[in-house]
Amino acid sequence: MFKIHAKKTEEKNALIAALFIFQYSLLIPLMSYINPVLLVGVTGIALLGLSVINNRKVLVNSKTLIIYIFIILALVLKLILDDSKPNVLMYFLLIALPVLPIFSCYFDRAYFLKVCHNLAILNFFMLFWIPFWGQYEYMRFGYGLLLTPVFLFSDFLYNKDRKILERIFLGVILGLSLFEVLVWGARGCIVTFILFFILDTFIIHRQNVIRNTVIAGTAILLVLNLSSVLDLVQLIAEKFGLYSYALRKYQLALKVGLSSTSAGRDERYREAIREIKLHPLIGNPMSVEETGGQYVHNLFLQVGRDLGIVALILVSVFVLYSFYTLFNKRINTEDKTILLLIFSLAMGRLLFSSVLWKRPEFWMLICFQFVITDKEYLLFSKLKKLDTEEKNE
Repeated sequence: MFKIHAKKTEEKNALIAALFIFQYSLLIPLMSYINPVLLVGVTGIALLGLSVINNRKVLVNSKTLIIYIFIILALVLKLILDDSKPNVLMYFLLIALPVLPIFSCYFDRAYFLKVCHNLAILNFFMLFWIPFWGQYEYMRFGYGLLLTPVFLFSDFLYNKDRKILERIFLGVILGLSLFEVLVWGARGCIVTFILFFILDTFIIHRQNVIRNTVIAGTAILLVLNLSSVLDLVQLIAEKFGLYSYALRKYQLALKVGLSSTSAGRDERYREAIREIKLHPLIGNPMSVEETGGQYVHNLFLQVGRDLGIVALILVSVFVLYSFYTLFNKRINTEDKTILLLIFSLAMGRLLFSSVLWKRPEFWMLICFQFVITDKEYLLFSKLKKLDTEEKNE
């Protein structure tokens, strides 16, 4: 199950891309002792170097390259025109730049999913013990462990080649990781998984009508009895003498309302809208600080606040285009699956928390989106499929 050996360039690219996605979560145990930015920066640059070496004769996708050049120029211009913090550009170059070659070059899709599946299992064993060890950062832990259920979910439900013992093993890890994310992770983690669950069940695997009906029915029953379910989970946690910030917030939201548990997000949203109206063309001074009014907890409002209405419109159109791609019959299932994984991780995290300039998920989405909808790639995919079918015959 854990055997990974990349022989071809496409498989090496897949390995590098998978490691890039999991690098942050796998490094979490070290973040109590070493600066997280330094850790992720060093590993990101190392993976960037491997990608450049592995693809030294290949150019990155021209559309994504143009987008990156435009963003860098926009950030430099912002530094000149207003009081934006220089570290915004530094974070973009450190966090987002490695994404460009890694997710713009072609990688073996099946091998990528296989490696991610193995890393998801490793990820569980690297992180599951953290809440029991003592103090921990719940957002970091939740989003780190979230990769495990997200990458195991489809394989557990729809992979018919799995043996019974393997399926039981995956089911246990899937269930335990979801339980821990619910109890000890940030609330946005569950929102991310729900987004992925809905899109994967009713778009990517919509042909599995009977199974999806059972899944949907179970989900509806859980939602209708959500208060009782949360009380039960809370009781289990208390039996082990464990406290859950997230569970308290869920229960409070059901009793009082979402606004009481928003941690001031509604006021920050209103403030961001006011700032967009004040500087609609070039935006306001930018920062990567996760405190104060500049941290708006929302991708779209942050883009509008930082770069203006034009950038907000472009990002909104791009997100809608990515969502539309999930329905595009010209895109193969493996590409849609990977796009959905990245889309869910980017939207789930950035819609309610985190700073765009400090996270790589949205830039991964941009690169992968334009690669899989490129006409040359579509032709390449079709020819590759025909070549595989001829060899099988």
